[in-house]
Amino acid sequence: MNVLNALSYGPVTPGAISSVVRKPPSHVSNALRELVEEGLVVCRTPELRKGRLYELTELGRRILASID
Repeated sequence: MNVLNALSYGPVTPGAISSVVRKPPSHVSNALRELVEEGLVVCRTPELRKGRLYELTELGRRILASID
């Protein structure tokens, strides 16, 4: 949930999410992988090894809005 909230402001890197949610980068990476698999988040720069940008999909936005 914290990762979804961090993504609600637009595209962001895993490192920035880690800082916002105060969790280790490995935890954020695992959460992002699961959210991508569920279709709630998309990686906009998959060709990059570092500094990838992630953002919510339309489904992710709807689910986040319904929870808030």
